[in-house]
Amino acid sequence: MYSFLSLFASALLMTSPALADDHGQPSGMSFEQVKQRRLQRIDQMRACVAKATSFEQMKACKPERKRPPGPAA
Repeated sequence: MYSFLSLFASALLMTSPALADDHGQPSGMSFEQVKQRRLQRIDQMRACVAKATSFEQMKACKPERKRPPGPAA
């Protein structure tokens, strides 16, 4: 049991730096460009929510997430 927990903990520690790199600065974009792009998305979403008259319309305002390709099932 102890060996399983230590193996799990060490695997978790080894993969966490790799996961943190995904949220770094995008190549070729400055902080101000990233900030402006995010603010534009927020403004678009706020306008969509303000115009919504039902839950279905409000749900349609939420941008679809890009999902990484998964294993073929």
